[in-house]
Amino acid sequence: ERLRPIAPLGRPAVSRRLVFTETMAMNATGMEMGFLINGKAFDMERVDIVARAGETELWEIVNQADMDHPFHVHGTQFQV
Repeated sequence: ERLRPIAPLGRPAVSRRLVFTETMAMNATGMEMGFLINGKAFDMERVDIVARAGETELWEIVNQADMDHPFHVHGTQFQV
């Protein structure tokens, strides 16, 4: 009830396909494991992907980590 209504999408014409591979690696201190997406640790100051409004992208998420981890997108609205 608090989410903004979103009109259902029709059959999309995919404009771009992307693969996101999740892995785990030791952090720089060597004290903790951290998740990486396409070999990069999360960095709020870095923009890796820019999507264009109105275009449809097909994202494939591959988890090669040793444990489950929810995949989510920050700072945007989208429809799955």
